[in-house]
Amino acid sequence: MLETISLTDLRGACLAQRKLFRQTFGDSCPVNAESLLRARVAGLRVEWVLYQVFTPDEWAEYERQRDSLFAEYLRQRASLFAKYERQHAPLFAEYLRQHDALLISLIDARPALSPSAEGATVGSVDGGEQ
Repeated sequence: MLETISLTDLRGACLAQRKLFRQTFGDSCPVNAESLLRARVAGLRVEWVLYQVFTPDEWAEYERQRDSLFAEYLRQRASLFAKYERQHAPLFAEYLRQHDALLISLIDARPALSPSAEGATVGSVDGGEQ
């Protein structure tokens, strides 16, 4: 069983990840839950590191279990998103209804154009061509 991960285990990692590992743990760290949490908080790519040190059988088992967890996450997320969509649609429709009513009220409140201003365009002051 793997007990520690060291900078030597990270020899293929990018410089930024190696620096981050050193800042977070020094030259090595124990393989345990506390180190995993510290690594995640620090921004270390935990899966990359473990891929380097796990045996093929260990990695296959990890992927099998991870895929099952991720499938359940996607199932629950789909349910939540569907609920969000059901609640969002009428809310947004009401916003649009009120927004359009606001625009109409502002348009209706504008003073009527005088005959000399009927030919006015945006940007013209006197109603003539610019």
